[in-house]
Amino acid sequence: AALAEALLEARRTTLRATDLVVQREEMLAARERQDRIFRQAERIAAIGSWWLPVPGDMPHWSDNVFRIHGLPVGEHPDVQTAMRFYPPESRRRLSIALTQAIEQQQPFDLECDFVTVDGAIRRVRSMGEPEIVDGRVVGVLGVFSDITDQHILESRLRHSADTDALTGLANRAAFDRRLEEAMASARRSGEPLLLALIDLDGFKAINDTLGHDAGDDVLRMTGLALRQPWLRDCLAARIGGDEFALIITDPALIAAADHVRDRIEDLLHLSVTVDGVTMTSGGSIGIAAFDDTCHSLRDFARRADTMLYAAKRARVGQRRATPTRRAA
Repeated sequence: AALAEALLEARRTTLRATDLVVQREEMLAARERQDRIFRQAERIAAIGSWWLPVPGDMPHWSDNVFRIHGLPVGEHPDVQTAMRFYPPESRRRLSIALTQAIEQQQPFDLECDFVTVDGAIRRVRSMGEPEIVDGRVVGVLGVFSDITDQHILESRLRHSADTDALTGLANRAAFDRRLEEAMASARRSGEPLLLALIDLDGFKAINDTLGHDAGDDVLRMTGLALRQPWLRDCLAARIGGDEFALIITDPALIAAADHVRDRIEDLLHLSVTVDGVTMTSGGSIGIAAFDDTCHSLRDFARRADTMLYAAKRARVGQRRATPTRRAA
């Protein structure tokens, strides 16, 4: 009886062991399937995961992190080597974020420029948060994704939303936003700031006489004139039908404001010819300096407007004082 009972118990133990083996194999198969699905999802979404032990400088990367870097899956690089894939400014921002995650237990979410092994410039998003055990940071874990296509699309949409389609200059909404920013910066730093308003003289006559296509040509040529290399540090905008503006922050240009005005007036002396008829347009320019009495964008624009109308009156007086010539 004892022998039979022992044999039965041994049989039951064998069956339990067999069940455990089967369960373990099923768990391993499920885990392998989950890992495979996770790796496929990473590839499809261009996302990788990483973990950095603390203390330690050897991050652990998922396979797709290697792929985004353009590296074969293999030995994990140290932090210093991994940082070399970022341009200096992006590297600085990411270093600060990692330090704050470890020392201040702060999560981070950064978009940075990134250069692959092959030298391709990409845009990546790196998110991370501290892993805390018993109140102490034992690691930083996160995800790493290639968002280059999304970044390009968003940049194009922003550019389209902020750009005048005809001239390629900033539109009124972008101009107002940038002028507010420039005024706030000037208040903080005390740096000089100029606003130039430009009104095209003779544009309506060209539109009425030669047609809207000729008028559009004048507007396009004006846009090209205000994008000259020497004005690259200025924001040029089309703020109305034939009204343009420049935000001038370059100290060298501000110091030579009269010369800048004269040079822009020369650039805006434009001619168009249709069916043998040639008409010429010009531009009146009013330049105002920002100071503490400009409490709002409207105050600053009103000051530049006053200078613009003074310039227009002076141009009318000049035309009356000179022999009549065929010009619009």
